[in-house]
Amino acid sequence: MKKLIFLIALSFSICHSSNAQVGFSYLHSDVISAFGFSTNPAKKIWGEARIGLDVNWSNASPEFLGNMNVVRRDDFDLFVGIGGRFNALEGVILPNVGFQFKPIQSKDNFYLHAEGMYVHGAAADIFKGSVGIRYFLKPREK
Repeated sequence: MKKLIFLIALSFSICHSSNAQVGFSYLHSDVISAFGFSTNPAKKIWGEARIGLDVNWSNASPEFLGNMNVVRRDDFDLFVGIGGRFNALEGVILPNVGFQFKPIQSKDNFYLHAEGMYVHGAAADIFKGSVGIRYFLKPREK
């Protein structure tokens, strides 16, 4: 538990001092909810690393996704992607389809998003849908 708190604090401090645009997200799902850390979604191709949290910490599951923006507008993005999941519900994610939009135009780094993914695993195949929030840290102006 101490290691996880340390890694989260280290990630926040690195992101706060970096010049890159990074995002933090929370996705709620009936299957497994997750916290995520993503790269710049304004680019055509971007990635996200997540940790899925079940009731028990032994079921914490890392998830890595590569996404591509198919539709990009000022207040809306539609993306598709592929990835992998480990530990609980382990398998290949193919495809991941989702969208994100800005509900408040004055807050251009706050998004609501929803996505659906199909996880093909050795033990079972599942479809996981989730909704959540995403917040991006903008680079510092020089």
